[in-house]
Amino acid sequence: MLKKLNIDFKIQETYIGIFLTIFAFFANFSISLSQIFFTLAIFVFLYQIFIEARESSLKTFFQKKITETKHGELFIVLFIWLLYRIFHILISADSQKELVYDKDLLLIFMLPLVIISIKDNKWITAIITSLLIGGFLTAVYNIYMFILSGESFLGSYRAAAFDNTNSLTYTGTITFTFFLGFALAIQLFSEKKNKLKYLIGALSVFALIGFILSNSKGGIIALFLTIVFCGFLLFKKKFLFILPILIVMPLYMYKYVPKINTKINFIVSQSEKDQSGTYGERLDMWRTGVKMWVDYPLLGTGFSNYKKLYQEYKVKGAKETADKGSHMHNDLLNTLVLYGSIGFTIHLMIYLLPLMNFIGNIGGYMNSKRKWMLFFSGSSVFMMFSMGLSQCHYIDDEVNVLFWFAIAVFYRELLNEKKTLKEI
Repeated sequence: MLKKLNIDFKIQETYIGIFLTIFAFFANFSISLSQIFFTLAIFVFLYQIFIEARESSLKTFFQKKITETKHGELFIVLFIWLLYRIFHILISADSQKELVYDKDLLLIFMLPLVIISIKDNKWITAIITSLLIGGFLTAVYNIYMFILSGESFLGSYRAAAFDNTNSLTYTGTITFTFFLGFALAIQLFSEKKNKLKYLIGALSVFALIGFILSNSKGGIIALFLTIVFCGFLLFKKKFLFILPILIVMPLYMYKYVPKINTKINFIVSQSEKDQSGTYGERLDMWRTGVKMWVDYPLLGTGFSNYKKLYQEYKVKGAKETADKGSHMHNDLLNTLVLYGSIGFTIHLMIYLLPLMNFIGNIGGYMNSKRKWMLFFSGSSVFMMFSMGLSQCHYIDDEVNVLFWFAIAVFYRELLNEKKTLKEI
């Protein structure tokens, strides 16, 4: 029977790998198509779970799975997050509306799909390569559209994915595409023998071009902060010599680049009399969010009540995005408003647990053969956190699913590294 199960699991790994590879190809430009193949992967995984679970009690099965992952604390936090979201559905004035919004919880399936089901590193390579190919197509499209637009470099042109997604969503997906592609390229170059490294490296460059053409100031700042974060972890004391340069550069740009100077001064001196533009609108949304949280501090407003309450609380004279208030343009504040201080605390642990595992284990795995995949997939948690300071990427399914994929790759690599050390 075990032999039969092992054969089944190998076949199921192949199906899951194929479906996730196709999912990754569409991830940058078609959420509907990518979700179809992600859902198919989930169905195969659930079938795999059913086969294994029927051989033992449900309790024994889940205890075994949590023990296998070696990081049960993250799954416990996610289970608490699930229960809290269900609680929000039950207490909501419009439970059906709240339930539809909570579909993002299905994206968490990416964790067990990658950690438990994908055993062969070749599938991780295939999935990221497919992600890069999709990113390459969108980058080429945006290079072409940028040339046609006649805009100056870093002017008003904002890259998007074949007009199917907005520029902010595209910024999030192409950032993860570049970051994971860069991780795989560095990993393959360190292995030397792999001929795929040149292709991955070239595709990563195109993903970076797509990211630059997205012209997202928040994205650029997030990537800059992530580079500083990675540099500090990699070089530590030596990095202190580079840090002054990284501090002086923004100051120099502030003083001598008029466009940047004007925008920073606008943010600092923002008043309610001048509320137009992306900066003014964000500040108005954040002011509104704080007012809402003060009145709904513990449990938040919930999604079904959010839009109605936003219109009641929005600051006077709010314009454009700030007038509509579809979300807070800040992941942390958005969670605080929707789910209150209780939900915010649980949600914050979703960031902190992988980050603590990443930083806490860094000394042990930097001698690993897979150290670059470990390092950059782990640091992508910090990148998601940084991007969320100016945008709501966590509620953006296209970006959120790639965030979960990056976390899943990190935990999978970390788990495999510990198994290798144990065997030695």
